[in-house]
Amino acid sequence: MTTKSLTPWGVVLLLLALGLALPPAALAADEEPMSGKARTFLASLGERAIHVAQDKAAPKADRETRIRALLREGFDLDIISRLVLGKHWRKMSDSQRDEFVGVFENAMVQQSLTIFGGYTNETFDITSVGPDPTNPKLIAITTNIKRSNGATAKVDWRLRKRGQDYKIIDIVAEGVSMALTLRQEYGAVIERSGGKVDGLIEELRKTAA
Repeated sequence: MTTKSLTPWGVVLLLLALGLALPPAALAADEEPMSGKARTFLASLGERAIHVAQDKAAPKADRETRIRALLREGFDLDIISRLVLGKHWRKMSDSQRDEFVGVFENAMVQQSLTIFGGYTNETFDITSVGPDPTNPKLIAITTNIKRSNGATAKVDWRLRKRGQDYKIIDIVAEGVSMALTLRQEYGAVIERSGGKVDGLIEELRKTAA
């Protein structure tokens, strides 16, 4: 498995680094209170992420620590792990699940260090916030990404409420689900490893290293 397999979630983290360009996270007149809180969550997360993206002079260990904190705060890594592993998750022992979530997080952090290094002042605007059409228990936030060369892309963020907080569980970029993309890629790695998740875990460990 190459680092290409990790690119979708790396792109997601780059999108977080665009957050400083978000308009003020005030509650729009037609938004429900829960939707407004989700908007505020994404804007706040992005504002802090951009500081990491811009602070290229900071030591790698410091940037890594800050990226890991953003990942844990903003993403539900347990749910994402279940989504990307699909049927394989149900067959895993508790220790295997814990190990996978750990190496998955480490791989995302290392990929993000590279992605953040390529930040070039892209911007995005929130165009809508409301219940997800595929699951009303989730919040969907639609954004338009504008790159520095003028090109634009539509990205939908899927969030779930967890206690008093929100967590990102998937991102759909131009109609492509990042969770589904990783499920297909990780499934192929597991298949090449004789159906064993340990093969994927080892590949992710190498990527993180």
